[in-house]
Amino acid sequence: MDNITQKLTDKLQEFYSSFISKDWSRFSSILSDEFSYFGDNMTVMNKVSFVEFLSKDKWNGESFEVSNLTANISAGDDLGVLAYHIFFRGSINGKSSEVSAVETMAFIKENSDWKIIHCHVSNRY
Repeated sequence: MDNITQKLTDKLQEFYSSFISKDWSRFSSILSDEFSYFGDNMTVMNKVSFVEFLSKDKWNGESFEVSNLTANISAGDDLGVLAYHIFFRGSINGKSSEVSAVETMAFIKENSDWKIIHCHVSNRY
């Protein structure tokens, strides 16, 4: 794995770790101010609405697993895209729950730090 792919993978791990722990300040800091989210059923959110939606969700994460990761890095080393499968374990209202999805996460380099600028999620694969 090249250096940039490793940095993006580390940032992805930090993103999901902060999601699982519900550390919304840390979670939000990983997102670019220009962040956009696209999901199934034409769900579209910006940074503020995405963080607000997740912070109100009753799902409690316990663990996550990323697999089948592929990376594409721009020639200028300032844009990177990770595509992968993700599997979550957790609970909602006290009942065990598992969620899997395919995701594409776009990262942009802002002030020498990698930020997530776009996320596309599908649970229908």
